[in-house]
Amino acid sequence: MIANLVDDAQLHPTQLDVETKASEAKLLAGAAQEDKIQAVADIDVAQRKKSVKASVPYTMWVRPAHVKGVAMHVRESIYVLDVQEDNSTQLQLYAYQDIELPSGDTIESGTVTEMNNLDGIRLLQELIRAGIYPLVLIVKWQKKGNHFQAVTYDRERYEYYADHMAELVTIRNEILVSFGGLAMDAVPYDTSMTANAVKKELVAIRKAVKTLQREQPAAVQQPVQGTVALPKEEADRQSRSSHTGSSVEGNT
Repeated sequence: MIANLVDDAQLHPTQLDVETKASEAKLLAGAAQEDKIQAVADIDVAQRKKSVKASVPYTMWVRPAHVKGVAMHVRESIYVLDVQEDNSTQLQLYAYQDIELPSGDTIESGTVTEMNNLDGIRLLQELIRAGIYPLVLIVKWQKKGNHFQAVTYDRERYEYYADHMAELVTIRNEILVSFGGLAMDAVPYDTSMTANAVKKELVAIRKAVKTLQREQPAAVQQPVQGTVALPKEEADRQSRSSHTGSSVEGNT
């Protein structure tokens, strides 16, 4: 996610706004794209350092950006069945593809496509019939919180599929394309290469923000370390009416 953050922000500026809002970063209205990117990068770095046993704030529960990242990591498409409170359903297909940037460079970016439920069922049936066991997640929307459940398969059959996954890539892609999907490469996820890319990206992100701050007049610079600059009257009012709030948390 971090390795492609800047490029993805150029391709999907609206999604960057969604991620910035979810990060709860306190930026001034009209914040520059560089500030938004750094806010998202900082929260992602902080989350990477947390224990898997740690509680996760509600705003950081799994979102589309995370599922896209998982699809890119495992080199497989992921099917998410949204079940609303009224039991209506919508199937979403998460995958990845190479996209050419205006600069001419090509990056791999996560994708999400809504599928007709009937077509989705037929697609899943075709994959399973071919010995391909897709990753299917079901998320039930509830007022108290939404949790993913995974569809499980017979252990021996799934182990056979996992051992022969590389051989089944061509068949998988043929089935995906026949249903209007995208063929995906199965080049293994390179942890070391991605980690190095993340380091370089973080340096570039922070350098871009510092450059922006030097170029901006002091009066319009963005607040530092998540603080929001308020007029004195508003600051005094908030100080008088401050109270302790509560947050909703859940476990991943």
